Amino acid sequence: MGTSQRRNSQHCRSISREHTRKCTGKKCCREWQHRTAILSGTCLKKAIFKPAGFFKGIIIPLSDSTTAKEASIFGSIIKKCSIPVAHSAACIMKLVDKCKTKVSMGALFFIKMLLLKKYALPTPVKEGLVNFFLKYVYNDNNKTPLPVLWHQTLLVFCQIYKLD
Repeated sequence: MGTSQRRNSQHCRSISREHTRKCTGKKCCREWQHRTAILSGTCLKKAIFKPAGFFKGIIIPLSDSTTAKEASIFGSIIKKCSIPVAHSAACIMKLVDKCKTKVSMGALFFIKMLLLKKYALPTPVKEGLVNFFLKYVYNDNNKTPLPVLWHQTLLVFCQIYKLD
């Protein structure tokens, strides 16, 4: 850990210690959580200016083990910010490749959010998505029902790319 990282982590710890010392109850904690949520949202918006790093370092690793709340926060950032088509297409393909063995709710959510941006995706990406959905439709070995999010993602894909 470098000296600047050490300084930043010490600063964050001193801020949280100061908060716990000044905390007067639930209202104060809610305001503190709201303020930190806003700051983390602005940090994520700034991180998306480097889309390759954002997808490789945040979205793809988080797609395995993300909670619904985390996924909705990241999804809202993806929905609001402008992202180049090439980076979005590459992220969709990596998420689809990740879901070949097991359906991941985080990956499905991020795929859905990227599809809702209504980009003109390249043909290989569309074919990869079609193969991804068909794999689960024709899989007779798996008797467990598919999650609702899988069906929502399929619906979004069909509605947006029905003419392609």
